[in-house]
Amino acid sequence: MEYQLFKEFLFKIMRIDLSETYSNPNNSIIPRISINRNNFSISFDDDTLKTLFESTDNFNTNSAALYTDKTYEVGVKFNDSPRYYRDLESAECVKDTQNKLTYSITPASSEYVISMFKQIFQDVDYEHNPNISHVQLLREYGLSFRRPYIEEPDSQYDFIQYISEVIHCYSLKITSESNYSIEHFTDLKNAYIFNFSYNSNLSLTDYPSFSNIMYREIIKRNKINVPRTPPHRIYNSEIIEYYKIALSSNDPYIKYISFYHVIEHYLDKVYYQHLIEDMRDLITKPDFNYTSNKNISELINMTDKRLKNFGKFGQGNELESIKFVLKDFVSIDDLKSNLSKQSDETISFYQNYKAQFSDGPNINWDNSDNIIPSISKRIYFTRNSLIHSKSERKTYHAYQDRALLEKEIPLIKAIAELVIINSGKIIN
Repeated sequence: MEYQLFKEFLFKIMRIDLSETYSNPNNSIIPRISINRNNFSISFDDDTLKTLFESTDNFNTNSAALYTDKTYEVGVKFNDSPRYYRDLESAECVKDTQNKLTYSITPASSEYVISMFKQIFQDVDYEHNPNISHVQLLREYGLSFRRPYIEEPDSQYDFIQYISEVIHCYSLKITSESNYSIEHFTDLKNAYIFNFSYNSNLSLTDYPSFSNIMYREIIKRNKINVPRTPPHRIYNSEIIEYYKIALSSNDPYIKYISFYHVIEHYLDKVYYQHLIEDMRDLITKPDFNYTSNKNISELINMTDKRLKNFGKFGQGNELESIKFVLKDFVSIDDLKSNLSKQSDETISFYQNYKAQFSDGPNINWDNSDNIIPSISKRIYFTRNSLIHSKSERKTYHAYQDRALLEKEIPLIKAIAELVIINSGKIIN
């Protein structure tokens, strides 16, 4: 990564015009900027920024962590309320004298902030896309900035201080007198976060990646499609509640489980109904003879095989039940149409990529005989990875796999919507 290009990117993302002519290009006062109707200036030292840029090469990165053999830093956030950050300002660092470790939560270091911007530089591929505008960075890549409150009009900020204010990120810092691996530092991080949350009863979490610190969830604010006709069907109120929970949450875990509950509502009923139909089909065939021991044995074997999967209250085999629900309520053509409306790439994604964290299989849309089994397995395996945490299973890791789970939402959402619609009853 070339420094001058990175500096150009950094100034662009901060909306600072580099076209101005400075009397001293290496130690400049950038023209005043107005925020909250207050003016202020920013002092910029090119040598300082360049030294900081180069120094970050001495650090390693892992997800959202910046580390060396003896230091570890990762961005953290309160999920409850941002007001708790104020309490950290006066908090003392925690020292583990026995293991010679120090823990603290303070505003992110300059090295951490620059490392984060370097990662974003790579994410947006600025080297091959240098003409991208500030507005595009915000809209297309979901970058979000905090506009700092300027308490003293006509004050002067150091440039590094200014971008730190804009990012407004706190980080957990761990220092050690001994050399540690990233795996051990990660264990220490998790231990501290649990200890902090346990004692404070607050949800403190670390960011899964540098990108998540500044990236916001992109919500396309298209014009609301207000229905022009009244509803023609009434729907099951219980599954509508699950649907509303899914739409109201920003957590992909809650979204997926809630959409799955819509499907799950019909699993036992559909399984049992298909068992009855298969039995009726067998005993009403013209060659079925109730006096024939062979025919009765066939009936016993079929029911015994199917009922082995039944629980005390008639619960059927869940994977098989999902297949039955899809057959009864979901048209594959309608499903593909709904997925295409969300994105042109959605259908091809499910065909070309499996769900990595759950081993949910690819869906070959061209193989009509295997579409429903593949969809059922992908949904069922993903559901199991979310629900079960047994070490021998493929399990979901809340932060590590979040982005992967988000890619599974369109499929489960489209299926849940078709189940709701096609299980509805026409209003008389």
